[in-house]
Amino acid sequence: MEKVIYPIWRPEGTSSDRFREQLLGPFSEAALARDDVHALTICVVDDAVAPASVYRMENIFERGYDGVIMLWVARASALEGEHLGLADYCERYCGYLVSEANPLPEYREFVSVGQRTAGMNQVVCLQRPASLEMEEWRSIWQDLHTPVAIDTQSTFGYRQNLVVRALQPDAPPLAAIIEENFPEAAIHSRLAFYDAGEDEALYQAREKAMVDSCVRFIDFERIDCIPTSEYPLKVL
Repeated sequence: MEKVIYPIWRPEGTSSDRFREQLLGPFSEAALARDDVHALTICVVDDAVAPASVYRMENIFERGYDGVIMLWVARASALEGEHLGLADYCERYCGYLVSEANPLPEYREFVSVGQRTAGMNQVVCLQRPASLEMEEWRSIWQDLHTPVAIDTQSTFGYRQNLVVRALQPDAPPLAAIIEENFPEAAIHSRLAFYDAGEDEALYQAREKAMVDSCVRFIDFERIDCIPTSEYPLKVL
């Protein structure tokens, strides 16, 4: 099986609620009817994560994506051309074949099929800094940064998706797409985001440690970060 991720944009004039309804309704029904779709998660930007909009970063795409679709399929190449009929629901979409690492597999305990996952899924798209070769960049991210991210934040889910290739010639190049699940409190509080309780000093220390680690492999002019609501519709 192969994992594919699509950042998606809702059409002009379509509300976020309507967009979500279409994705969770007719789009997902058609996708799940296919024999080659083995898992499907739909993430959308909606009112539930609106207070987290202060976390948004928008640099790679012309504007931030309005949702993200993650799916496991038998062969990613089978999606090319029609792309699950996304053109019927989205103004734009960009598909990427990825290789997933899952440092927090206990995330599955927090997921209920067909229901919104508690909190938010912060979906991050990265381009590799020109100053780093591929293997050095990957090692800093996955070998050195991973324990820092887990130790300093309140994440209960963390999927690291290394981009293998884009599925469309006009899709901007990406090096990675990251999924980070945070609890509900993190939507409203930076202290909760860093799992610091009411300890301001601990929050400041953890945020600094996280930022110091990130600057080793992230160019903050080549990153998009969008908080979303997550809906797992079929899981492995």
